[in-house]
Amino acid sequence: MKTLFQFAIVLAIVGGVAHGADLAVLRNGNSIRHERRQVIGSVTRLYLNASDSGYIEIPTSQIERFERDTSPAPPPVSKAQFAPTSALTKLALAPQLTREGINQVVAGAGQRHQIDPDFINSVIRAESGFHQNAV
Repeated sequence: MKTLFQFAIVLAIVGGVAHGADLAVLRNGNSIRHERRQVIGSVTRLYLNASDSGYIEIPTSQIERFERDTSPAPPPVSKAQFAPTSALTKLALAPQLTREGINQVVAGAGQRHQIDPDFINSVIRAESGFHQNAV
C-alpha cells in the first residue's frame, strides 16, 4: 500500500511538471498551440513558449474554445532549419544583380513555389525597395 501511495505522489509531481501545452481552437477551424494565455481587453494573448518573448494576439471573439494538447511537443528548432535556400544564397553572394537578374530569380522562385511573381515583387518592394544589402 505504501508503494502505491509513493507511486501516486511521483505521478502527481511528474504530471505537474511535464504538462502539455494548450490549443486555442479558432472559429475558422485552425488551432494555435501555446504555453499559456492572458486576456487583455478584447484580445487574448497566446504565449508560444515559456518566455514572454513570443506571443500572438487573437481577438477573443475568434476563439471558439481551449483544449489540452496531448500530442508530443515539437522538437526544438535549430538554426540550420533557417538556412537560406539556394536562390537566396545566390542573391546574397552575387554581385549587385540587374533588374533582369532579379526578375529571373523571382520568376524561378514563383514557379517553384506556385506564387505569383507580382506578389513576390510587391513583398520585395515593401521590405527592401529592391536594395540587395538592406537589413
